Order: sequence, then structure tokens, then C-alpha cells
Amino acid sequence: MAVVVAMGAIAAWGISEAVSFAGAMTLIEIGGLVALVLVGMAVEPDLSGCMKEVLPPTDGAALAGVVDATLLAVFAFIGAPCPAPSY
Repeated sequence: MAVVVAMGAIAAWGISEAVSFAGAMTLIEIGGLVALVLVGMAVEPDLSGCMKEVLPPTDGAALAGVVDATLLAVFAFIGAPCPAPSY
């Protein structure tokens, strides 16, 4: 609840401040992800050799599945465009 109130207060403070705060939070999140990757590489250095097992095959069917899943996630997040009704 406190996070929602804080975000609402920042948005009420001003649009440019809210955008700056969102940008700063994004940089913090990216830094956290990079830190996790670096710690993982330090703990298990042999994992980089297992990438062939993790990545999907590069044939057409697998890539089509990845593209389909990506499009589904994007349009689920932003909403699919609807054609304007014609009267």
C-alpha cells in the first residue's frame, strides 16, 4: 500500500518528476539484473558452456513459437489495436 501511495504522490508532484523517477527505477532494476548475472557467472563459471542446452533450436518452428509468444506478451500488455467501427 505504501508503494502505491508513494507512486501516486510522485505522479501528483509532476509528470517530469514521475518520468525521471520511473527512469531511475528502471536503471536500478537493470543494475540488479546485471548483478545477478555477474554473481551467477562467478559462482558457476561453467554455466556459459551450457547455453546450447538452454536456447531453443534455430529452426523455423521454434523461432515462430518465440515470435508468437513475444507478440502475445506485447499485445497482452499494451492491448491489441481494434479497428474503428464503421457506421
